[in-house]
Amino acid sequence: MTHRSMTASPLTFVHRLEPEDRARADFYGVLSALYADAPSEQLLRAIADAQPLPDALSGTLPHAWNRLRDACGAMDPEAAQQEYWDLFVGTGNEPVGSRSAV
Repeated sequence: MTHRSMTASPLTFVHRLEPEDRARADFYGVLSALYADAPSEQLLRAIADAQPLPDALSGTLPHAWNRLRDACGAMDPEAAQQEYWDLFVGTGNEPVGSRSAV
């Protein structure tokens, strides 16, 4: 019986997301970053510099996103860290729990 040597070829997976799914994933990424830790100066700047959503889109998401962009552009990074600490980390009862149902 003869054994032949087999070589493995690497597999390449291509994940194709529809633009809407990609956008949704990006929003979830931003939200998770904002809940996971106080926003850094870089994160605040990245959100402030992001493209606005046209108001012509349906729903409240464009309005909320554009307000978040404006707030991030005006927010002092140290104040943002303090606010995060006061809301999510400080002692006592959390006014808003990061694990609360919305």
